[in-house]
Amino acid sequence: MPETYVISLIGCGRISSKHIEAALANKERVRLIACCDPILNRAQRCAQEYRAGLSSGGNIVVYADYHEMLAKEKPSICAIATESGYHPRIAIDCLEAGSHVICEKPMALSTRDADAMIDAARPTIENSRYVFRTGSMRQCSGRGRRSKRVGLGRCSMA
Repeated sequence: MPETYVISLIGCGRISSKHIEAALANKERVRLIACCDPILNRAQRCAQEYRAGLSSGGNIVVYADYHEMLAKEKPSICAIATESGYHPRIAIDCLEAGSHVICEKPMALSTRDADAMIDAARPTIENSRYVFRTGSMRQCSGRGRRSKRVGLGRCSMA
């Protein structure tokens, strides 16, 4: 039986529905456990959208603060779908918390921030915590599709 990945969604704006769609399309391998957005009703809407797509419902916790979510839920993968300027700090925090990262594009708004994200992932290569190809989880997890490398080693299916 394939490994099941426990994921969280950080940022529940307009692109988040694509992440929900991808999680539902891959529900035999992916289980969404948390939705996080500073505007809590957005996180609640995403959690509702995911629950509606499951035949048995699901227990998804909502958070306004991703730090609290990382500490309590410990997701194996964090999908970052926030405004672009927040990607680097959130990705680095997720990597440091031990999660894999899928980051919406653009990865960062400057090469300095992108380099900081890559540097944060380097020490965790042995544990397979990479910054995945930027883009939606749907692109990373579609049947027969693999995420591309970011120069850090192998990436596995999300």
